[in-house]
Amino acid sequence: MLAGLRHFRRIITVARILARHDALFPLERAGLPRVFTGLLRIVLLAPRKSGVRQIRPGERLTLAMTALGPAFVKLGQALSVRPDLVGDTLADDLRSLQDNLPAFSGAQARTIVETELNGTIEDLFGSFDDTAIAAASIAQVHKATTPDGDAIAVKLLRPGIEAAFARDLDLALWAAQRVQNPRPELNRLRPVEAVQTIIRSVEMEMDLRFEAAAADELRQNFEGDPTFSVPAVDWLRTGRRVMTTAWIDATPMNEIDPDTENSTARRLSRILRERFSCRSSATAFSMPTFIRATFLSMTKAWSMPWISASWDGWTARPGSISPRCCTDS
Repeated sequence: MLAGLRHFRRIITVARILARHDALFPLERAGLPRVFTGLLRIVLLAPRKSGVRQIRPGERLTLAMTALGPAFVKLGQALSVRPDLVGDTLADDLRSLQDNLPAFSGAQARTIVETELNGTIEDLFGSFDDTAIAAASIAQVHKATTPDGDAIAVKLLRPGIEAAFARDLDLALWAAQRVQNPRPELNRLRPVEAVQTIIRSVEMEMDLRFEAAAADELRQNFEGDPTFSVPAVDWLRTGRRVMTTAWIDATPMNEIDPDTENSTARRLSRILRERFSCRSSATAFSMPTFIRATFLSMTKAWSMPWISASWDGWTARPGSISPRCCTDS
C-alpha cells in the first residue's frame, strides 16, 4: 500500500515536470487529443515555464528529462540514437543528453576521488582539472595527469546516482508488474523481465570496475593491431566510483561528415567489420563479449548510418579507432 502511494506520487511528479516544460506532446503523438493534455496541465496545477514555448519540442523534452533525473536522461539518450522512431529533429535535440549535462562541482569531484582511492589529489595526480570536460547521466570526466606527467581521463560517478536510479527503476518494475499481471497477452513482451534486465545492467554501470575490466579486455585483444586502439586502464587510480584511463586525442565519429569524408567513413566501416569477424573467430573473445566490452567502454551515443550501427563514445581518425574517454554509459 505504502509502495503504491509512493509510486503514484512519483508519477504525479513526472507528469507535472513534463507539463511545466510543455513536453506532453508524446501523448498527442500517441493519439490523445490536445485538449486532454491541456486538461491534464490544469488538473496538475502545472502552468508552463516561461520561455518554453519559444523553443523546439525536442529541446523542451530534453530540459524535462534533465530535471527528472538520470533514469529519464538514459531514456532520452536511447531515443537520441533512434531517429527512425522519434524523427531526425527530435533525435538531434536529445543528443545533448549524451555528454552535455550540468556537471557537479570540482570540490565534489575531488572528494569522490580521495574517498574512493584513499589518498589525496596531490599524492594521486600531478594535476587535476576541476572543470569537467564532459558530463552525462551517470558520470562525468575530468582531465588530469599522473605524477609522471602522463595525460589521463578520470571518470567519476555522480553523487547520489545509485539512489536516484533505484527510485525510478523501482517505479518501472512496479508499473511493469501492474501492466503484465492483469493482461496475459502482454506476457510475450515480458515487461517485468525486461525491467529486471535493465536493473541488472544499471547495477553493473554503478561499479566502474566492470567497465574498466571490459575495456582492458578489449585493449588486450587488440594489442599490436595498428588500426584499432583502446586506452589503457590505470588500475592504481580506478575503483568502484572512479575509473582512470590513458588520454587519447582524436575526432569524435559524429563530427565526421559522411558527405565530405566518405573515404574516412568507408575505412572505418571496413576496419570495424574486419575486427568483428577476425576477433570473434580467431580468439576466445566471442562476439557477445566484444559487443559487451565495446558497450561498457562507450562515452556518448550517436548514429552512424554508414556503418549501419549505433556506437557510443568512439573517436576516430584515419588509421585508428579509439574511445576518447568515458563519460556515460
